[in-house]
Amino acid sequence: MSNFIVEIREPQVYTIDIETNFVDNINNIEIQRYDQFNIDVINTERILPSDLPDYPVNRIIGDFPVARISGLKEYLDSYHFDFQWALSSDALSAGEIGYDTTLKKFKIGDGSTLWGSLDWATTLPTELNEIIDDRVNDLVVAGSGIVKSYDDSGNSLTISSPLSAGSGISLSYSGGTYTINNTGIITNAGDIVGFDTQVRTNRLDQMAAPSGSVSLNSQKITSLATPTSDSDAATKAYVDAARSGLDVKQSVRAATTANITLSGAQTIDGVNIVSGDRVLVKDQSVGSQNGIYTAAVGSWSRSSDADSDTEVNAGMFTFVTEGSTNSDSGWVLTTNDTITLGSTSLTFAQFSGAGQITAGSGLTKTGNTIDIGTASSSRIVVNADSIDLATVSRSDSSGSAGSTFLQSVTTDSYGRVTSSVSGVFQDASTSVKGIASFDSGDFSVSSGAVTIKASGVDNSPFTIVL
Repeated sequence: MSNFIVEIREPQVYTIDIETNFVDNINNIEIQRYDQFNIDVINTERILPSDLPDYPVNRIIGDFPVARISGLKEYLDSYHFDFQWALSSDALSAGEIGYDTTLKKFKIGDGSTLWGSLDWATTLPTELNEIIDDRVNDLVVAGSGIVKSYDDSGNSLTISSPLSAGSGISLSYSGGTYTINNTGIITNAGDIVGFDTQVRTNRLDQMAAPSGSVSLNSQKITSLATPTSDSDAATKAYVDAARSGLDVKQSVRAATTANITLSGAQTIDGVNIVSGDRVLVKDQSVGSQNGIYTAAVGSWSRSSDADSDTEVNAGMFTFVTEGSTNSDSGWVLTTNDTITLGSTSLTFAQFSGAGQITAGSGLTKTGNTIDIGTASSSRIVVNADSIDLATVSRSDSSGSAGSTFLQSVTTDSYGRVTSSVSGVFQDASTSVKGIASFDSGDFSVSSGAVTIKASGVDNSPFTIVL
């Protein structure tokens, strides 16, 4: 071997180990592109410094035996590079790595296969993976709020960010992992105990107010309180009442049917009234006592929503839920404004009560519809928008003015005429009674009275025959 070239790609300090197994083959050693290096001579055969090529040497270590180049410290030795495999007839020892500086490829020895027959390596050995993993760990630095944990034996690097509970939020954590995307959103959680339950139990008043429009996806907001200020949400009942001109108050349990004593427990319209019940008092002998009351063991007081002049106005409405007479009925105050509570007589009138209407005789009720009943359509005909008597078949014909007269009629069980018999008047004669006519020159008829005119009397003498 006339020349053996070691090309150093990066200016560093390297150490070259020289062994004795191919001293006769080395005529010249050429070192290219370097700053400085060390020569470490090992084994027993000696070599003089004059036998080495003429190049800058930082230092020479050992007894100067001639040898082969087996590695370069820091860069080559750390990866077990051995230049003996440059000879195709040599074999790398098991696990030894040989690197071809021209092809930029490496081979891993098995201890027996010659270099020329050894395949190029396509994967990194475990040792290199370990070196790379360690280097990655060195490069990763935990920032603010980040915790880094490296498991060297398992070659795993864990980066975590501890969570802290905010206002209205509590966390119960026992191991597990979190995955957070680049916008800070948790996209996967291995073990967040009670997280879903905690979110579901949070109240809206514990969260920040929205800064934009909120869609309810065509759903309802239910169980709203009665609005008190301009910005409050209104219930349907409130809006309906406003449209109908009513001042709707909370419902009452019962309504009076007569004058009562405004104190203590008592029975009103079949309802046992106890302390705390709301009652519509509308039938007092003193009209100014009428109104909506809250029952008590002692004296009753007007309800909190109807105990001042500003709360009691024309159109005040309440609904009665129980009672033999007034159950399911609505009542409205018909007294005109302005009202002074305690001195103005209050009058209530029934406003609604479909729930208490029952069908009387001859009527039927289906839901909110009242219908007229008929035993037979041959007697009374009930149409969609009218009522009529049924048509009756007759055996006679309609008559006209003349010399006929009605002799008799036939009726059915409902008093309707079903047939009749007519007769004809006969003319009168000397021997037969009947219809006679008079000469208008001799008689005059007015309003059924007959008067004999003077011209109708014969003044000639007459003879009486005895």
